[in-house]
Amino acid sequence: MTEKEADVTETQRDDGAGTASRDERAAWWRAVLGEYPTGVSLLAVQEDADVHGMVVGTFTAVSQDPPLVGVFVDNASTTFPRLVEAGGFAISVLGTSHEQLSREVVAKVPGRFERVSLVPGSSGHPHLADAVAWFDVVIERIEPLGDHSLVVAKVTDFDVGSAGSDLPLLFRRAGYGSFAAPSRPYDMRAFMERLGLVAQASGELQSVADELGMPLTVNTQIGDSVVTVGIFAPAGEPADQTKVGRSFPFAAPIAPVFAAWASAEQQHAWTEACRHLLGRVDRVQIQKQLDGVRTRGYGVVARRTAGSPFDSLFAGSATRAALAQTWEEILALGSHLDEDPALLWRRVSGVQVPVLEDDGDVVLALYASALPVLPDAAALDTIVERLRGAARELTRSRAVAG
Repeated sequence: MTEKEADVTETQRDDGAGTASRDERAAWWRAVLGEYPTGVSLLAVQEDADVHGMVVGTFTAVSQDPPLVGVFVDNASTTFPRLVEAGGFAISVLGTSHEQLSREVVAKVPGRFERVSLVPGSSGHPHLADAVAWFDVVIERIEPLGDHSLVVAKVTDFDVGSAGSDLPLLFRRAGYGSFAAPSRPYDMRAFMERLGLVAQASGELQSVADELGMPLTVNTQIGDSVVTVGIFAPAGEPADQTKVGRSFPFAAPIAPVFAAWASAEQQHAWTEACRHLLGRVDRVQIQKQLDGVRTRGYGVVARRTAGSPFDSLFAGSATRAALAQTWEEILALGSHLDEDPALLWRRVSGVQVPVLEDDGDVVLALYASALPVLPDAAALDTIVERLRGAARELTRSRAVAG
């Protein structure tokens, strides 16, 4: 028991009526619980032409097999009986852009659902198109617990939203907010180890940039991030070392050389990360991309227009919307790369060659970018072979160091 709770308890003993004490204790209860941030979700049902919804801060996962979720609903809610009568509802996890909607739902402002985009789920109940995530559920069980009821529901469908809300909306200390998401954190120990490997081979890597006359970037995968650990510019050109340490999501179709020789679990994570950015994933196209990388032994980057959104990712912390725009562009540009392997050299502006460990895992990727328009396939082969030579040198250096 805290000192504050002890004070309230003592006051309650001295107060004959106990009303003031109970009010104080209730206020303290809310204050203490208010220290714990909760997510905010919208529960909604469709009744004929009308949408009925309520906001809760107690949505939680219950079970994966079978898929069950739970919410605690205030028994005094006038919307709760509509959810029960419908036998199910849709859950929209709200994002930071939904604060006004949340306030309007709580206050029952007229027209509150007319100002947002709602999408009917398989049950017909609506979820927000730009929800952080949404679930279509059927009520399995309702258990009264004090002044609330626990509603356990079976999930019949679920997905992420259209990426309009990049961070979940939180409620804390009677106010709305969000957490400050770190910019794709990664294991610094692994980063420093791979940075050291690049430093050991810096002479060879600089020679590659000089001989090819094009920038060379060295990337590595650490967890769910792709991190830059080396930048080399051709002789006479500045190398922007501020890019070292920058990262972006390890999500299809970016950095396929790390996914192509990874475990099935890691490939699945890479593929699904694309869904989190775009709300969808083209498995056929992504599998075609991986097959092409494994067949060739290297990855390729499609030629894109000047001022590509991808180039701006290194300018600073990119928003989810900017990332999604970039991934959309790369998906569109890369969809035809492997259609005719004989003409691949016409379409590429970058080449990614893996640096393999003895066990076959990819530890680094050498990325030659800003390729000029190549005259023929032999020119592409020359670039690839020079990068492969450098990759073998890094593998050898790593083995010696180990």
